[in-house]
Amino acid sequence: MTKEVGERAAEGRAYTNIGAAYDSLRDFEKAIEYHELYLSIAKEVGDTAGKATAYCNLGNAHASLGDMSKAENFFKYSVQLLDNLRDSSFQR
Repeated sequence: MTKEVGERAAEGRAYTNIGAAYDSLRDFEKAIEYHELYLSIAKEVGDTAGKATAYCNLGNAHASLGDMSKAENFFKYSVQLLDNLRDSSFQR
């Protein structure tokens, strides 16, 4: 089971890297597809930091497309997750 989770997490990281490449090529629609794939895997494996990264990447891509309302929502999700991670690390 651990090996499978690790492989899925690595697959997710590959997707976010591909999304970043599409971002740099200014193909934001394609970038969004890959950032969404990363998000789905991060959710599947319980990777909170990965989910925050995916939401931030989605926010950036939507902002680049001029959809500031969607971008704002994705940024809010990202910040909430990062705040929760920070809070939980201080409680240890």
